[in-house]
Amino acid sequence: MNVISPFSAASGTDMRVPHALLVLASVDDRETLCWSVAVCGVQPVPCSTLQEAKTVMASDAIGLALCEDRLSDGDYTDFLRAVRSSGRPIPVVVCSRRLDLGLYLDAMEMGAYDFVVRPYQEADLAWILEGALWKAGLMHLGRPSAQGSAGGRFYEH
Repeated sequence: MNVISPFSAASGTDMRVPHALLVLASVDDRETLCWSVAVCGVQPVPCSTLQEAKTVMASDAIGLALCEDRLSDGDYTDFLRAVRSSGRPIPVVVCSRRLDLGLYLDAMEMGAYDFVVRPYQEADLAWILEGALWKAGLMHLGRPSAQGSAGGRFYEH
């Protein structure tokens, strides 16, 4: 039986490190959020389009995802549908440059884990990512960090 695990299986990498798919058209956001995810002890897997994200989801084990509200070939609603149709319980954080209550409510109703607006606050991102990892069953909360500085500990499988 072939089991998909949200941990890296690539040679030379820590098999206990979950992967986070970052679907972000903005290069600045990609750099900022890759760093924030890595600080939490998670391996970022950046991509810039919806199609690329679908390809990565099909071939890589993803533990959580961050998606920009607007992409060149779709938007966060398309990505949330793709995650839902994958049948995998991947928590998705929607990222936006605009503070828009309607957008926030729509994202949450469609199943997003959370919604963040630029400028991203490091402490807020760590809190949100830690919660998403906990929801995905990849981290214990409130224990010393095994990796990174988010204050959580990855489950031992």
